[in-house]
Amino acid sequence: MKKFLIYFCYAAILCSICSCSKEAIELNQPVVNNYGTRAIPTLWFDWENADYMPTPPGQAQIPSPWVGAGSIASFYGLDVISDRRIADGWELLYSTFNPNTTGPLVNPYFILYNKYRGIMRIFLYTTTQFVAQSSNIQDALSIISTHPTTLFRFLGDDTIDASLPVPSVYEQIQPIPFDGSLPLAANKWYMMQYELAYDPTIKDIPYNQIQLNWRLNYYNVTSVNFDGTAVGQIKGTIGAQNANNFSALNTTKDVSLTGILSIIGQGAIGNYLTNSQTGANSLGLNPLIFKSIYNGIQSATTSSIKNLPSAIGSFLSGVFGGRNNSQPINLTIYTDVSMKGSEIGAGAFPSTPISMWMPGTEIPSNAVGLIPYYNKQLGVINFNGTPDIVIDEECYLTTEYDQDGHPYTQTVSYIYTPSTYDYSSYIQINPDVLDIANVDIVKQDIINIKRWYSDNSIASVDVNERPLIMTSDGSADGEYY
Repeated sequence: MKKFLIYFCYAAILCSICSCSKEAIELNQPVVNNYGTRAIPTLWFDWENADYMPTPPGQAQIPSPWVGAGSIASFYGLDVISDRRIADGWELLYSTFNPNTTGPLVNPYFILYNKYRGIMRIFLYTTTQFVAQSSNIQDALSIISTHPTTLFRFLGDDTIDASLPVPSVYEQIQPIPFDGSLPLAANKWYMMQYELAYDPTIKDIPYNQIQLNWRLNYYNVTSVNFDGTAVGQIKGTIGAQNANNFSALNTTKDVSLTGILSIIGQGAIGNYLTNSQTGANSLGLNPLIFKSIYNGIQSATTSSIKNLPSAIGSFLSGVFGGRNNSQPINLTIYTDVSMKGSEIGAGAFPSTPISMWMPGTEIPSNAVGLIPYYNKQLGVINFNGTPDIVIDEECYLTTEYDQDGHPYTQTVSYIYTPSTYDYSSYIQINPDVLDIANVDIVKQDIINIKRWYSDNSIASVDVNERPLIMTSDGSADGEYY
């Protein structure tokens, strides 16, 4: 069974084979060089089992990202490297690897997409030599269009408010390699991951009015803090939706933001744990929270998703049933981040930015540029509005006395959440997924409750019927988070 927030069961894998025919050239007519004036088809290749990438004659062989020189093993564990199988839902979106070109490939890339999880991964191989030194690599995915879209709704937060507008830019700074190698080098693979939301409006946008744009920069980050804890180096991917957050490193040398700390792979979570008893970790996160996350993930990978912690201030997405108890894990935590960088070593990767047509739009055969091989709507689910949750509250006024014997009034509120609820009508499911999968919503949780008071303070209480005490001066007491 396939699991991802909601559980996916699929009975068959559908493969589509695209064919195209060359236009006949009429006799006695001047031959026109059409190179570059017709759509360029993405050439399919067996990325799952390839030892070497498809390259033209005369170019040195490029090993696959999975093993060999320059592989992604310096950034990710074997569970992520093995997460590439067609049977698990991976499809080829784009590829510039082509054995039929007349010259060597320069910084080629290919893009995989998981149709059951809504995850897009970009794999770039650098052939250009670098002379700069850098401690971190920054990537950004943006949408070039005047049409609003919610495709990036799941990027940059751990919980989703469907009533808020969705930015069209998402930036990330990547962690340092696990093996101690420098992140910036030639003849090396780089992988960037994005979790996309299903947007039903994209199919109605003219193909030439919307593009995906991807860029890759590098910055010399000298120190980093998570929630005020200095950790020295970035050991997890840091992402934010506000445009040009990390670009400020090139000028101000100091960046503070609230963003997503993303950890890809179960093995990576184990690498960050420094004490399994206390939950101490090299990420600078609260030990109790990290221990709860770590124990929940260990349990989930051997049993089911129901054992994951559900109210610890974090959000797990992409927990998806794999083979031999090796579910791919994507952990996202909303956290305060502060970074200091250096102007030395800042710059852009060669051949970037890269723009591409949006899959799922009606792209004609005479469009300019590369055409996606998998041209269906991206994303699995989205949310249509926010539900109204009816909360019962019992309030009691009591009089207490401070240490000097002065009386004061406090309000004790007991919060009760609904015992049964169904908000599935607010979920939008990609029809392309429904064509190949049976989708069942097996669990819905209320994670926390936020309450606003007259002094504009916020108290978020847990949902286990514990009291929240409000004093007359507007301060809060009791168990809350």
